[in-house]
Amino acid sequence: MLKIISQWSAALAERKKSRISSWLGTKFYDEIKTNPLPGFFWIGIVLAFLLWLSSQIHYLSGFLEWFVYLLEIPKVLKLPILENKDIYRYPAVLIYLYLSFALLWDISMRLQKSWGRSIYFTSDCLYIKTNEVLGFQLEKITLRNQNIVWKLRRGFVRDKLGLVQFQIRIDNTLIESPYFFGSKNISIINKFLNRD
Repeated sequence: MLKIISQWSAALAERKKSRISSWLGTKFYDEIKTNPLPGFFWIGIVLAFLLWLSSQIHYLSGFLEWFVYLLEIPKVLKLPILENKDIYRYPAVLIYLYLSFALLWDISMRLQKSWGRSIYFTSDCLYIKTNEVLGFQLEKITLRNQNIVWKLRRGFVRDKLGLVQFQIRIDNTLIESPYFFGSKNISIINKFLNRD
């Protein structure tokens, strides 16, 4: 069984390499090996925050009740249903669901930028592959271009946590690479810094 799995994974890896080679036009390329852990960390923080926030909904319903009484809406409209304290729980839950959806949407857009992006280096070009809903977008950047400003965000703590990152500014456009470990991508960093 292990032999079949290893053959299958080798065939998938070979197929991926040939597909990437056809996109880039060469077999000689380096791919940044990304670090998915920061994304999982953010997902954990957001889910913990939403779990904590769900236990605090009664404060929001109390605030809604106070606000309605501050505006004296029950006295003006003379609706006895507005004096029922349970009616304020439903809008509080709806507000919580709206805020949860908005927060999850924002974090998914942020994660799509890091998880849905692959960066490949060839001898004279940089290719950025961005996954989209109906396929992908492949962008080619010539490394010898004069309008490119390169930044490498690196340090001891960033290396250990896998938070090393390239930033490329072309005119007014900023492109950030996904986070990666510096030790696993030392050949790419040396190429970036023109070291042999």
